[in-house]
Amino acid sequence: MNRASLQQETIAWMDTVDLALCLFIYEVCNDYQFEYCPGSDFMNFLNLIPTGRAVIVRPKENLRICYMVFSIARTIRSRERGKLWSEEFLKRCGISKSYYDKHCSAVCNKGTTKENQDFRKSVDKAVENARRLNSIHSNPPFPHSDRYLPITAMRYTIHSQGYGAFSCMLGIEER
Repeated sequence: MNRASLQQETIAWMDTVDLALCLFIYEVCNDYQFEYCPGSDFMNFLNLIPTGRAVIVRPKENLRICYMVFSIARTIRSRERGKLWSEEFLKRCGISKSYYDKHCSAVCNKGTTKENQDFRKSVDKAVENARRLNSIHSNPPFPHSDRYLPITAMRYTIHSQGYGAFSCMLGIEER
């Protein structure tokens, strides 16, 4: 296998949406904007990976999903990759690009409902919590300690152990 094909294969296995963000968004949206699904299916769904079961958008939740997509896309490095992710994710949710373009920030508008304001705050908090959690892993409290695995190393744990490991919101696993 040459270097270029190995790099392409590696890129295909990388998550687009950060694991910590998947965890926090799962807590906000599972069983509300989407029908209940296991955490590993939701994480795969966010990363455009085939899931064990279909993830179903609940009726009348498209507006909130647009804001969720807008917020997640802003966290994805390169803007182009975030845009491509958004378009593909919206397709999987059955939401048109024109609807998204018109409504992606509608929950921020003046006069929006209390429920939409609360949803926006929850999504914003999820993004902030993921950012903070990742900054802890970038600068661990004990830099010379090897007792902590970075959050990206947990992907295998989640897939191999299922939902129980997925519900660990701290994202820190002792060796």
